[in-house]
Amino acid sequence: MLRITRDDRALHSTMLRLEGRLTRHEAETLEKACAECISTERDLVLDLSGVRYADDVGAALLRRLRAANAVLSNATPFLSELLMEEGI
Repeated sequence: MLRITRDDRALHSTMLRLEGRLTRHEAETLEKACAECISTERDLVLDLSGVRYADDVGAALLRRLRAANAVLSNATPFLSELLMEEGI
């Protein structure tokens, strides 16, 4: 399960705080939440400090979001290693 908390307090960016597991089951929900943020023309920041696990689908989604200029911040050591392996 993945919990997504949206924070619009910053002037030019929206932060999504993620907590839990980012798997193929949650990827669509995250993708929709990100699409809503991107459509507002604000910068998108994903706080990954609460992500404890990501599968190949979750990692692929993070790669696509980063390629679309989302900022990935506060990744756990596990997630940082996974993203490095995936070419981020």
